[in-house]
Amino acid sequence: DHRPRAAGPSATPAQQEPSYRQGIEPGYLGPTNLSQQIRDHCITALTGADRIMSLEHRLDVFSHAFEGHQDTGRLIGRQPEIGETARRRTLAAATYSRVEERLIRELGSETILIDHFYAHFGIFHVNSTPPTPLPPVLRLILCAIPAMSRQVPPAIRDGILSGLNTALDSMDFSLGMGSLARIQLHLLLSVNDGLWRRGPMGRPVYAATRMAMGLALHRNISSRITPVAQLQRRSRIWGACIIADRWITLRLGQIPSIDLAFADAPWPSPGPDHIPTTDFGVIPCFRFHLEMTKLADLLGRAYLATGTPFGLKTTDDFALLSWQMDFESWQAQLPETWPYSYRLDVPQARPILDLLSIGLMYTFAQPFLWPVQPIPDRVTYRPPTHFVGDIERHAISAVDWASGPGEFYLDTWSMLFHPFVCGLIVLSKSARSGNSAAAASLYKGITVIREWAEQCESPQFVTYKRGDIIELVSLLQSGEGVDKLQSAWAGSGPSRPLAQ
Repeated sequence: DHRPRAAGPSATPAQQEPSYRQGIEPGYLGPTNLSQQIRDHCITALTGADRIMSLEHRLDVFSHAFEGHQDTGRLIGRQPEIGETARRRTLAAATYSRVEERLIRELGSETILIDHFYAHFGIFHVNSTPPTPLPPVLRLILCAIPAMSRQVPPAIRDGILSGLNTALDSMDFSLGMGSLARIQLHLLLSVNDGLWRRGPMGRPVYAATRMAMGLALHRNISSRITPVAQLQRRSRIWGACIIADRWITLRLGQIPSIDLAFADAPWPSPGPDHIPTTDFGVIPCFRFHLEMTKLADLLGRAYLATGTPFGLKTTDDFALLSWQMDFESWQAQLPETWPYSYRLDVPQARPILDLLSIGLMYTFAQPFLWPVQPIPDRVTYRPPTHFVGDIERHAISAVDWASGPGEFYLDTWSMLFHPFVCGLIVLSKSARSGNSAAAASLYKGITVIREWAEQCESPQFVTYKRGDIIELVSLLQSGEGVDKLQSAWAGSGPSRPLAQ
Protein backbone atom coordinates (compact mmCIF):
# COMPACT_ATOMS: atom_id res chain seq x y z
CA ASP A 1 0.00 0.00 0.00
CA HIS A 2 1.77 3.15 -1.23
CA ARG A 3 -0.89 5.66 -0.25
CA PRO A 4 0.45 8.56 1.84
CA ARG A 5 -0.54 8.45 5.51
CA ALA A 6 -0.12 12.19 6.18
CA ALA A 7 0.98 15.39 4.52
CA GLY A 8 4.72 15.40 3.94
CA PRO A 9 7.02 18.36 4.59
CA SER A 10 7.74 18.72 0.88
CA ALA A 11 4.11 19.18 -0.08
CA THR A 12 3.36 22.37 -1.99
CA PRO A 13 0.06 24.05 -2.81
CA ALA A 14 0.43 22.84 -6.39
CA GLN A 15 0.63 19.22 -5.26
CA GLN A 16 -2.90 18.12 -4.44
CA GLU A 17 -3.05 15.40 -1.79
CA PRO A 18 -5.21 12.36 -2.54
CA SER A 19 -8.73 12.50 -1.11
CA TYR A 20 -8.48 8.96 0.24
CA ARG A 21 -5.89 9.83 2.91
CA GLN A 22 -7.02 8.30 6.18
CA GLY A 23 -8.30 10.53 8.96
CA ILE A 24 -10.41 10.56 12.10
CA GLU A 25 -13.25 8.03 12.05
CA PRO A 26 -16.64 9.76 11.75
CA GLY A 27 -19.52 9.57 14.18
CA TYR A 28 -22.88 7.99 13.36
CA LEU A 29 -26.55 8.91 13.59
CA GLY A 30 -29.02 6.19 12.63
CA PRO A 31 -32.26 6.46 10.63
CA THR A 32 -34.39 7.55 13.62
CA ASN A 33 -32.47 10.77 14.30
CA LEU A 34 -34.46 13.99 14.00
CA SER A 35 -32.70 15.22 10.86
CA GLN A 36 -33.60 11.98 9.05
CA GLN A 37 -37.20 12.03 10.27
CA ILE A 38 -37.81 15.65 9.26
CA ARG A 39 -36.08 15.13 5.90
CA ASP A 40 -38.30 12.13 5.16
CA HIS A 41 -41.31 14.26 6.05
CA CYS A 42 -40.18 17.14 3.80
CA ILE A 43 -38.90 14.96 0.94
CA THR A 44 -41.59 16.24 -1.43
CA ALA A 45 -40.79 19.89 -0.66
CA LEU A 46 -37.70 20.92 -2.62
CA THR A 47 -37.01 23.98 -0.49
CA GLY A 48 -37.17 21.96 2.73
CA ALA A 49 -34.81 19.29 1.43
CA ASP A 50 -32.37 21.95 0.21
CA ARG A 51 -32.39 23.70 3.59
CA ILE A 52 -31.68 20.43 5.39
CA MET A 53 -28.82 19.66 3.01
CA SER A 54 -27.38 23.14 3.58
CA LEU A 55 -27.65 22.76 7.35
CA GLU A 56 -26.03 19.32 7.31
CA HIS A 57 -23.23 20.57 5.08
CA ARG A 58 -22.55 23.40 7.52
CA LEU A 59 -22.48 20.96 10.47
CA ASP A 60 -20.24 18.45 8.65
CA VAL A 61 -23.05 15.85 8.56
CA PHE A 62 -23.11 13.46 5.59
CA SER A 63 -25.99 11.45 4.12
CA HIS A 64 -25.85 8.82 1.35
CA ALA A 65 -22.77 7.33 2.99
CA PHE A 66 -23.77 3.66 3.21
CA GLU A 67 -23.33 0.99 0.57
CA GLY A 68 -26.60 -0.66 -0.45
CA HIS A 69 -28.80 1.29 1.99
CA GLN A 70 -28.65 4.89 0.91
CA ASP A 71 -29.98 7.64 3.14
CA THR A 72 -30.54 5.38 6.17
CA GLY A 73 -28.40 7.37 8.57
CA ARG A 74 -25.82 10.12 8.87
CA LEU A 75 -22.05 10.31 9.31
CA ILE A 76 -20.65 13.14 11.43
CA GLY A 77 -17.21 14.62 10.94
CA ARG A 78 -15.18 14.75 14.16
CA GLN A 79 -12.11 16.60 15.30
CA PRO A 80 -9.23 14.72 17.00
CA GLU A 81 -9.45 14.61 20.78
CA ILE A 82 -6.88 16.36 22.94
CA GLY A 83 -5.18 14.93 25.99
CA GLU A 84 -8.07 15.53 28.37
CA THR A 85 -7.49 12.26 30.26
CA ALA A 86 -3.96 13.24 31.24
CA ARG A 87 -5.18 16.62 32.50
CA ARG A 88 -7.90 15.04 34.65
CA ARG A 89 -5.49 12.53 36.15
CA THR A 90 -3.14 15.32 37.21
CA LEU A 91 -6.00 17.29 38.75
CA ALA A 92 -7.37 14.17 40.47
CA ALA A 93 -3.99 13.38 42.05
CA ALA A 94 -3.71 16.91 43.42
CA THR A 95 -7.30 16.87 44.73
CA TYR A 96 -6.95 13.53 46.51
CA SER A 97 -3.65 14.71 48.02
CA ARG A 98 -5.33 17.79 49.50
CA VAL A 99 -8.22 15.72 50.87
CA GLU A 100 -5.83 13.24 52.48
CA GLU A 101 -3.81 16.01 54.12
CA ARG A 102 -6.97 17.59 55.52
CA LEU A 103 -8.19 14.28 56.96
CA ILE A 104 -4.85 13.70 58.64
CA ARG A 105 -4.95 17.18 60.19
CA GLU A 106 -8.52 16.81 61.47
CA LEU A 107 -8.62 13.14 62.48
CA GLY A 108 -5.02 12.32 63.20
CA SER A 109 -4.85 8.94 61.47
CA GLU A 110 -6.74 6.49 59.31
CA THR A 111 -7.53 4.30 62.33
CA ILE A 112 -9.43 7.10 64.02
CA LEU A 113 -11.38 7.70 60.81
CA ILE A 114 -12.43 4.03 60.67
CA ASP A 115 -13.43 4.10 64.35
CA HIS A 116 -15.63 7.15 63.73
CA PHE A 117 -17.22 5.38 60.75
CA TYR A 118 -18.22 2.26 62.66
CA ALA A 119 -19.32 4.26 65.68
CA HIS A 120 -21.83 6.09 63.51
CA PHE A 121 -22.98 3.41 61.04
CA GLY A 122 -22.63 0.25 63.10
CA ILE A 123 -26.06 0.59 64.71
CA PHE A 124 -27.95 0.07 61.42
CA HIS A 125 -29.20 -3.29 60.25
CA VAL A 126 -27.07 -4.94 57.59
CA ASN A 127 -30.04 -5.18 55.21
CA SER A 128 -30.84 -1.46 55.41
CA THR A 129 -27.77 0.15 53.84
CA PRO A 130 -26.49 -0.29 50.29
CA PRO A 131 -23.20 -2.19 49.89
CA THR A 132 -21.57 0.74 48.09
CA PRO A 133 -22.07 4.29 49.39
CA LEU A 134 -23.25 6.96 47.03
CA PRO A 135 -20.47 9.38 46.04
CA PRO A 136 -20.78 12.90 47.50
CA VAL A 137 -20.85 14.38 43.98
CA LEU A 138 -24.30 12.81 43.58
CA ARG A 139 -25.76 15.62 45.67
CA LEU A 140 -24.38 18.16 43.23
CA ILE A 141 -25.91 16.25 40.31
CA LEU A 142 -29.29 16.16 42.05
CA CYS A 143 -29.04 19.95 42.41
CA ALA A 144 -27.78 20.46 38.85
CA ILE A 145 -30.68 18.61 37.17
CA PRO A 146 -33.45 20.97 38.40
CA ALA A 147 -31.05 23.90 37.93
CA MET A 148 -31.37 23.35 34.16
CA SER A 149 -34.92 24.75 34.37
CA ARG A 150 -35.47 28.16 32.78
CA GLN A 151 -36.94 29.34 36.09
CA VAL A 152 -33.48 29.18 37.71
CA PRO A 153 -31.37 32.35 37.31
CA PRO A 154 -28.43 31.77 34.93
CA ALA A 155 -25.90 32.84 37.57
CA ILE A 156 -27.11 30.15 39.98
CA ARG A 157 -27.19 27.53 37.23
CA ASP A 158 -23.68 28.37 36.07
CA GLY A 159 -22.38 28.26 39.64
CA ILE A 160 -23.84 24.81 40.26
CA LEU A 161 -22.53 23.45 36.95
CA SER A 162 -19.09 24.91 37.64
CA GLY A 163 -18.95 23.20 41.03
CA LEU A 164 -20.22 19.95 39.53
CA ASN A 165 -17.62 19.87 36.79
CA THR A 166 -14.84 20.72 39.22
CA ALA A 167 -15.89 17.75 41.34
CA LEU A 168 -16.18 15.48 38.31
CA ASP A 169 -12.71 16.49 37.11
CA SER A 170 -11.27 14.83 40.20
CA MET A 171 -12.93 11.49 39.43
CA ASP A 172 -11.73 8.59 37.31
CA PHE A 173 -14.24 7.72 34.57
CA SER A 174 -12.35 4.74 33.20
CA LEU A 175 -14.42 1.62 32.50
CA GLY A 176 -13.44 -0.59 35.42
CA MET A 177 -15.58 -3.12 37.27
CA GLY A 178 -17.51 -0.22 38.79
CA SER A 179 -20.17 -0.37 41.49
CA LEU A 180 -23.86 0.25 41.87
CA ALA A 181 -23.11 3.77 43.03
CA ARG A 182 -20.90 4.44 40.02
CA ILE A 183 -23.63 3.16 37.67
CA GLN A 184 -26.15 5.49 39.28
CA LEU A 185 -23.70 8.35 38.88
CA HIS A 186 -23.37 7.75 35.12
CA LEU A 187 -27.12 7.36 34.66
CA LEU A 188 -27.84 10.63 36.44
CA LEU A 189 -25.27 12.41 34.28
CA SER A 190 -27.25 11.25 31.22
CA VAL A 191 -30.56 12.76 32.39
CA ASN A 192 -29.72 16.17 30.92
CA ASP A 193 -27.38 16.71 27.98
CA GLY A 194 -25.87 19.77 29.64
CA LEU A 195 -24.45 17.80 32.57
CA TRP A 196 -22.05 15.64 30.54
CA ARG A 197 -19.13 17.64 29.16
CA ARG A 198 -16.60 14.87 28.62
CA GLY A 199 -17.45 13.48 25.23
CA PRO A 200 -20.30 12.60 22.86
CA MET A 201 -23.87 12.03 23.98
CA GLY A 202 -24.56 8.49 25.09
CA ARG A 203 -21.12 7.81 26.56
CA PRO A 204 -22.31 7.81 30.23
CA VAL A 205 -25.17 5.47 29.29
CA TYR A 206 -22.78 3.10 27.53
CA ALA A 207 -20.43 3.15 30.52
CA ALA A 208 -23.33 2.46 32.90
CA THR A 209 -24.68 -0.47 30.88
CA ARG A 210 -21.23 -2.07 30.51
CA MET A 211 -20.60 -1.76 34.24
CA ALA A 212 -24.10 -3.09 34.96
CA MET A 213 -23.51 -6.22 32.91
CA GLY A 214 -20.09 -6.56 34.50
CA LEU A 215 -21.87 -6.70 37.86
CA ALA A 216 -24.48 -9.16 36.50
CA LEU A 217 -27.39 -6.81 37.07
CA HIS A 218 -29.05 -8.42 34.07
CA ARG A 219 -29.17 -11.80 35.82
CA ASN A 220 -31.70 -13.02 38.36
CA ILE A 221 -29.63 -13.41 41.52
CA SER A 222 -31.00 -15.73 44.23
CA SER A 223 -32.25 -14.14 47.45
CA ARG A 224 -30.50 -16.92 49.38
CA ILE A 225 -27.13 -15.28 48.81
CA THR A 226 -28.10 -11.61 48.53
CA PRO A 227 -30.30 -9.55 50.90
CA VAL A 228 -33.71 -8.52 49.60
CA ALA A 229 -32.94 -4.79 49.79
CA GLN A 230 -29.83 -5.23 47.67
CA LEU A 231 -31.74 -7.33 45.12
CA GLN A 232 -34.41 -4.64 44.87
CA ARG A 233 -31.76 -1.98 44.35
CA ARG A 234 -30.02 -4.06 41.69
CA SER A 235 -33.24 -4.58 39.73
CA ARG A 236 -34.13 -0.91 40.00
CA ILE A 237 -30.74 0.19 38.67
CA TRP A 238 -30.97 -2.39 35.88
CA GLY A 239 -34.37 -0.96 34.95
CA ALA A 240 -32.82 2.51 34.83
CA CYS A 241 -30.12 1.14 32.51
CA ILE A 242 -32.80 -0.23 30.16
CA ILE A 243 -34.65 3.10 30.17
CA ALA A 244 -31.53 5.15 29.46
CA ASP A 245 -30.23 2.75 26.81
CA ARG A 246 -33.47 2.50 24.84
CA TRP A 247 -34.10 6.23 24.67
CA ILE A 248 -30.54 7.29 23.83
CA THR A 249 -30.58 4.56 21.16
CA LEU A 250 -33.73 6.04 19.62
CA ARG A 251 -32.42 9.60 19.84
CA LEU A 252 -29.16 8.77 18.06
CA GLY A 253 -30.44 5.94 15.86
CA GLN A 254 -27.61 3.69 16.99
CA ILE A 255 -27.28 0.06 18.08
CA PRO A 256 -28.65 -0.74 21.58
CA SER A 257 -26.09 -1.52 24.26
CA ILE A 258 -28.40 -4.01 25.98
CA ASP A 259 -29.80 -7.19 24.45
CA LEU A 260 -32.53 -8.46 26.77
CA ALA A 261 -32.29 -11.89 25.17
CA PHE A 262 -29.30 -12.37 27.46
CA ALA A 263 -31.09 -11.06 30.56
CA ASP A 264 -33.37 -12.80 33.02
CA ALA A 265 -33.48 -10.16 35.76
CA PRO A 266 -37.00 -9.43 37.05
CA TRP A 267 -38.77 -6.13 36.55
CA PRO A 268 -38.10 -3.52 39.24
CA SER A 269 -40.30 -3.84 42.28
CA PRO A 270 -42.89 -1.08 42.72
CA GLY A 271 -42.40 -1.17 46.51
CA PRO A 272 -39.59 0.00 48.79
CA ASP A 273 -36.26 -1.81 48.92
CA HIS A 274 -36.87 -3.73 52.14
CA ILE A 275 -40.30 -5.10 51.12
CA PRO A 276 -40.10 -8.30 49.02
CA THR A 277 -43.65 -7.95 47.64
CA THR A 278 -46.43 -5.35 47.62
CA ASP A 279 -49.07 -7.62 49.19
CA PHE A 280 -48.82 -5.93 52.59
CA GLY A 281 -50.65 -2.71 51.85
CA VAL A 282 -47.43 -0.85 51.05
CA ILE A 283 -47.69 2.20 48.78
CA PRO A 284 -46.12 1.34 45.37
CA CYS A 285 -43.77 4.33 45.47
CA PHE A 286 -41.69 3.03 42.53
CA ARG A 287 -44.64 2.16 40.26
CA PHE A 288 -43.71 4.94 37.85
CA HIS A 289 -40.18 3.54 37.52
CA LEU A 290 -41.63 0.09 36.84
CA GLU A 291 -43.90 1.37 34.07
CA MET A 292 -41.06 3.40 32.56
CA THR A 293 -39.01 0.19 32.37
CA LYS A 294 -41.84 -1.70 30.66
CA LEU A 295 -42.31 1.14 28.19
CA ALA A 296 -38.57 1.11 27.45
CA ASP A 297 -38.76 -2.62 26.74
CA LEU A 298 -41.62 -2.01 24.28
CA LEU A 299 -39.58 0.77 22.68
CA GLY A 300 -36.61 -1.55 22.22
CA ARG A 301 -38.78 -4.16 20.54
CA ALA A 302 -40.40 -1.57 18.25
CA TYR A 303 -37.00 -0.14 17.35
CA LEU A 304 -35.57 -3.54 16.43
CA ALA A 305 -38.67 -4.33 14.35
CA THR A 306 -38.97 -1.06 12.42
CA GLY A 307 -36.09 1.29 13.18
CA THR A 308 -33.09 -0.50 11.69
CA PRO A 309 -31.60 0.47 8.30
CA PHE A 310 -33.37 -2.59 6.84
CA GLY A 311 -36.84 -1.31 7.74
CA LEU A 312 -39.38 -4.14 7.90
CA LYS A 313 -37.21 -6.70 6.12
CA THR A 314 -36.05 -8.35 9.36
CA THR A 315 -39.42 -8.64 11.11
CA ASP A 316 -42.59 -10.71 10.66
CA ASP A 317 -46.32 -10.52 11.35
CA PHE A 318 -46.11 -12.48 14.61
CA ALA A 319 -43.57 -10.11 16.16
CA LEU A 320 -45.57 -7.06 15.10
CA LEU A 321 -48.90 -8.41 16.35
CA SER A 322 -47.32 -9.53 19.62
CA TRP A 323 -45.96 -6.04 20.13
CA GLN A 324 -49.38 -4.48 19.53
CA MET A 325 -51.04 -6.83 22.04
CA ASP A 326 -48.37 -6.19 24.68
CA PHE A 327 -48.61 -2.44 24.17
CA GLU A 328 -52.39 -2.44 24.54
CA SER A 329 -52.11 -4.61 27.67
CA TRP A 330 -49.56 -2.21 29.13
CA GLN A 331 -51.81 0.78 28.46
CA ALA A 332 -54.83 -0.95 30.01
CA GLN A 333 -53.11 -1.68 33.33
CA LEU A 334 -51.81 1.85 33.97
CA PRO A 335 -53.28 3.27 37.20
CA GLU A 336 -55.31 6.44 37.44
CA THR A 337 -53.29 7.83 40.36
CA TRP A 338 -49.59 7.59 41.16
CA PRO A 339 -49.10 7.81 44.94
CA TYR A 340 -45.54 8.11 46.20
CA SER A 341 -46.60 7.87 49.84
CA TYR A 342 -49.75 8.29 51.91
CA ARG A 343 -49.39 12.08 51.64
CA LEU A 344 -47.56 12.64 48.34
CA ASP A 345 -48.67 12.04 44.78
CA VAL A 346 -46.90 12.24 41.40
CA PRO A 347 -49.40 14.24 39.29
CA GLN A 348 -47.14 14.52 36.23
CA ALA A 349 -46.52 10.77 35.90
CA ARG A 350 -49.30 10.12 33.40
CA PRO A 351 -48.55 13.13 31.13
CA ILE A 352 -44.90 12.03 30.96
CA LEU A 353 -45.88 8.48 30.03
CA ASP A 354 -48.31 9.80 27.41
CA LEU A 355 -45.56 11.95 25.90
CA LEU A 356 -43.12 9.03 25.80
CA SER A 357 -45.86 6.89 24.24
CA ILE A 358 -45.84 9.28 21.26
CA GLY A 359 -42.25 8.33 20.48
CA LEU A 360 -43.07 4.67 21.05
CA MET A 361 -46.13 4.57 18.76
CA TYR A 362 -44.48 6.75 16.11
CA THR A 363 -41.41 4.50 15.98
CA PHE A 364 -43.61 1.44 15.54
CA ALA A 365 -46.14 2.86 13.05
CA GLN A 366 -43.93 5.14 10.94
CA PRO A 367 -42.87 2.51 8.32
CA PHE A 368 -46.54 1.56 7.79
CA LEU A 369 -48.36 4.89 7.90
CA TRP A 370 -45.68 7.05 6.28
CA PRO A 371 -43.39 4.52 4.56
CA VAL A 372 -39.99 5.60 3.29
CA GLN A 373 -39.08 2.08 2.10
CA PRO A 374 -41.44 -0.40 0.39
CA ILE A 375 -43.28 -2.74 2.74
CA PRO A 376 -42.22 -6.35 2.06
CA ASP A 377 -44.92 -8.54 0.52
CA ARG A 378 -44.59 -11.12 3.28
CA VAL A 379 -45.55 -8.54 5.94
CA THR A 380 -49.35 -8.41 5.92
CA TYR A 381 -49.71 -6.78 9.34
CA ARG A 382 -50.97 -3.20 9.50
CA PRO A 383 -51.34 -1.00 12.62
CA PRO A 384 -54.87 -0.33 13.88
CA THR A 385 -56.64 2.60 12.27
CA HIS A 386 -56.86 4.44 15.58
CA PHE A 387 -53.07 4.65 15.92
CA VAL A 388 -52.80 7.94 14.02
CA GLY A 389 -55.65 9.46 16.02
CA ASP A 390 -54.10 8.31 19.30
CA ILE A 391 -50.71 9.80 18.40
CA GLU A 392 -52.35 13.06 17.32
CA ARG A 393 -54.45 13.23 20.49
CA HIS A 394 -51.41 12.60 22.69
CA ALA A 395 -49.43 15.17 20.69
CA ILE A 396 -52.03 17.90 21.22
CA SER A 397 -52.15 17.09 24.94
CA ALA A 398 -48.34 17.07 25.10
CA VAL A 399 -48.13 20.54 23.55
CA ASP A 400 -50.62 21.91 26.10
CA TRP A 401 -48.75 20.15 28.92
CA ALA A 402 -45.34 21.43 27.74
CA SER A 403 -46.75 24.96 27.76
CA GLY A 404 -47.63 24.61 31.44
CA PRO A 405 -46.39 22.17 34.09
CA GLY A 406 -44.37 20.18 31.56
CA GLU A 407 -42.07 23.13 30.88
CA PHE A 408 -39.85 22.12 33.81
CA TYR A 409 -39.54 18.51 32.62
CA LEU A 410 -38.77 19.53 29.04
CA ASP A 411 -35.92 21.70 30.35
CA THR A 412 -34.44 19.11 32.69
CA TRP A 413 -35.13 15.71 31.07
CA SER A 414 -33.49 15.59 27.63
CA MET A 415 -35.06 12.32 26.50
CA LEU A 416 -38.53 13.95 26.44
CA PHE A 417 -37.55 16.15 23.51
CA HIS A 418 -37.46 13.41 20.84
CA PRO A 419 -41.04 12.13 21.37
CA PHE A 420 -42.22 15.74 21.55
CA VAL A 421 -40.82 16.42 18.07
CA CYS A 422 -42.31 13.12 16.82
CA GLY A 423 -45.68 14.45 17.93
CA LEU A 424 -45.10 17.69 16.01
CA ILE A 425 -44.27 15.69 12.87
CA VAL A 426 -47.62 13.88 13.13
CA LEU A 427 -49.41 17.21 13.73
CA SER A 428 -47.71 18.63 10.63
CA LYS A 429 -48.92 15.71 8.52
CA SER A 430 -52.45 16.20 9.84
CA ALA A 431 -52.28 19.97 9.25
CA ARG A 432 -51.31 19.39 5.61
CA SER A 433 -54.60 17.57 5.16
CA GLY A 434 -56.52 20.60 6.42
CA ASN A 435 -56.88 19.88 10.16
CA SER A 436 -57.04 23.34 11.74
CA ALA A 437 -56.73 22.03 15.31
CA ALA A 438 -53.53 20.22 14.40
CA ALA A 439 -52.18 23.36 12.69
CA ALA A 440 -52.88 25.46 15.78
CA SER A 441 -51.25 22.91 18.06
CA LEU A 442 -48.25 22.67 15.71
CA TYR A 443 -47.84 26.46 15.84
CA LYS A 444 -47.99 26.34 19.63
CA GLY A 445 -45.58 23.40 19.83
CA ILE A 446 -42.93 25.11 17.71
CA THR A 447 -43.28 28.16 19.96
CA VAL A 448 -42.58 25.87 22.92
CA ILE A 449 -39.39 24.66 21.24
CA ARG A 450 -38.30 28.23 20.47
CA GLU A 451 -38.74 29.20 24.11
CA TRP A 452 -36.89 26.05 25.19
CA ALA A 453 -33.99 26.83 22.86
CA GLU A 454 -33.65 30.41 24.07
CA GLN A 455 -33.48 29.68 27.79
CA CYS A 456 -29.82 28.51 27.87
CA GLU A 457 -26.84 27.69 25.67
CA SER A 458 -26.46 24.40 23.84
CA PRO A 459 -24.34 21.63 25.40
CA GLN A 460 -20.87 21.23 23.97
CA PHE A 461 -20.97 17.66 22.63
CA VAL A 462 -24.20 17.58 20.61
CA THR A 463 -24.58 17.34 16.84
CA TYR A 464 -27.41 19.86 16.54
CA LYS A 465 -27.26 23.04 18.60
CA ARG A 466 -30.49 24.57 19.83
CA GLY A 467 -30.54 27.09 17.00
CA ASP A 468 -30.12 24.25 14.50
CA ILE A 469 -33.04 22.40 16.09
CA ILE A 470 -35.25 25.46 15.67
CA GLU A 471 -34.26 25.60 12.00
CA LEU A 472 -35.10 21.91 11.57
CA VAL A 473 -38.43 21.98 13.38
CA SER A 474 -39.51 25.18 11.61
CA LEU A 475 -39.58 23.18 8.37
CA LEU A 476 -42.65 21.39 9.72
CA GLN A 477 -44.62 24.62 9.30
CA SER A 478 -43.99 24.70 5.55
CA GLY A 479 -46.19 22.84 3.11
CA GLU A 480 -49.43 23.23 1.25
CA GLY A 481 -52.27 23.88 3.66
CA VAL A 482 -50.13 24.41 6.75
CA ASP A 483 -48.98 27.96 6.02
CA LYS A 484 -52.50 29.15 5.24
CA LEU A 485 -54.01 27.63 8.39
CA GLN A 486 -51.26 28.88 10.67
CA SER A 487 -51.29 32.37 9.16
CA ALA A 488 -54.99 32.59 9.94
CA TRP A 489 -54.41 31.23 13.43
CA ALA A 490 -51.46 33.55 14.21
CA GLY A 491 -53.27 36.61 12.88
CA SER A 492 -56.51 35.99 14.75
CA GLY A 493 -55.03 35.54 18.23
CA PRO A 494 -55.50 32.63 20.60
CA SER A 495 -59.06 33.58 21.54
CA ARG A 496 -60.52 32.75 18.13
CA PRO A 497 -62.43 29.43 18.20
CA LEU A 498 -61.11 26.81 15.82
CA ALA A 499 -63.36 25.17 13.27
CA GLN A 500 -63.56 21.47 13.95
